[in-house]
Amino acid sequence: MFTSDKNLNRVFLYTGLTAFFALFGAVYETFSHEVYSFFMIYAFAVPLLLGVFPSLLIIRSGWKVKSFVGQIYGSGIIALTLSCILKGALDIYGTANSKLPILPLLGIIMILLSVLLSLPIFKQKKVLQKSELM
Repeated sequence: MFTSDKNLNRVFLYTGLTAFFALFGAVYETFSHEVYSFFMIYAFAVPLLLGVFPSLLIIRSGWKVKSFVGQIYGSGIIALTLSCILKGALDIYGTANSKLPILPLLGIIMILLSVLLSLPIFKQKKVLQKSELM
């Protein structure tokens, strides 16, 4: 099975992010003095479920993903993950922020935009040259 280096690098990137945020959650839980936030502890699930698994599916199926589409998708994953961390920190401190819902909304918009740009109707069609028509 042939895999693209970009797709394989994407799997390693999302796996690294998942491991980092899982370790972050474990260290947080160890030193939290029994003040917990599930957003903080389970922030690793976002890059795992939206990054690693879809990237493995892309490699397995052989789909081609344009670089800018992958970057938009990755930015959406980072926005959702960081919004979990921020929400967890605000929960721990017992405060709220009215602007916090903007970050996950932007993350969802970026992910949906990248999925829409990956649909076949947006694929660039080959333009025939004059010599190919004759």
